[in-house]
Amino acid sequence: PRPLTASGVIRACDAAESSKSFLRAIKVIQTNNKWVDIRRLFNPNFHFDDETFEEGRAIITDGLRIIKDSNKLGNFEAAREKLGEITHPLQDVAILDYRAPGLAAKSVSSSFTGDPGAALVLDVACGTGLVARQMKQHGFGHFVGVDGSKGMLELAKNTGLYEDVRQCMLGDEELPVQWGSFDVVLIVGALLVGHVPVGVTKELCKATKPGEASVLGSSPPLPAHSKPSTLSKSEACLKKNWTLYYNLSPLGGLVCMTTRKCPDNAQYSASLEQQLKLMEEEGLWSCVNVTHVEEWQRAVWEHDEGYARGCVYLYRVSDVDQ
Repeated sequence: PRPLTASGVIRACDAAESSKSFLRAIKVIQTNNKWVDIRRLFNPNFHFDDETFEEGRAIITDGLRIIKDSNKLGNFEAAREKLGEITHPLQDVAILDYRAPGLAAKSVSSSFTGDPGAALVLDVACGTGLVARQMKQHGFGHFVGVDGSKGMLELAKNTGLYEDVRQCMLGDEELPVQWGSFDVVLIVGALLVGHVPVGVTKELCKATKPGEASVLGSSPPLPAHSKPSTLSKSEACLKKNWTLYYNLSPLGGLVCMTTRKCPDNAQYSASLEQQLKLMEEEGLWSCVNVTHVEEWQRAVWEHDEGYARGCVYLYRVSDVDQ
């Protein structure tokens, strides 16, 4: 995802004249976030302890209402202080029970029948390395990470899991990789409204090794010297004298993507699925599996209860020219 830094926002808004007040506002938010550990040290609600999840969720939703009301009244200082306070419980990602990295890794592992230890994996929007950690548990060991945030890449690099990390603003810049060089490509947690455009899926496809069409049989039988044979789809179609039965090689060529299924992401999710279907119709890849998950992560949005839903998409790249 695009890195959200104070200086970056100032440049994007062409707001150099108000940069001092903006930076001061960021400082106020950060300070109030830190003060939670001092003022609320023994209040588990502010630290999202498991047994107080509902209370912690209430702090966030109530805080958002206060922020909105303060902004309407022009009391921006109070809004900044409250924003800093409620960001603290949101930092406790583990207690949100965020399952996407583990679910994505499981989906890939269940369909990858080659040697995971030899596979080259591209982790797009890698963040701090949550996906690589999960993939490592399934035997994968060669990772390249891409993220828009330099700070995130430093954290990912420090895990020792990545052979290389590269910075890229998804949607604004082309993925900095060689096309067709990765056995597995994943993007987890970034295909959301306001984060990454759905068109990035074509670059994920291009970065992945294409599957091959392995001939399983023919009618009539192929000549003896032609067996065993591995043909591309285009080559198979040229064999006018035979009806060939083939399938895509199960070794590599996988793209795994996730998105959140909730009201604030509904339009984006629909556009994403339309894009995936269009690419399949164009013969760029074939759908391996789509997993709908009811308990994706604990919901912290105002109009959601319990768990938010999510989805894992797994595709195998075809051997057509892209």
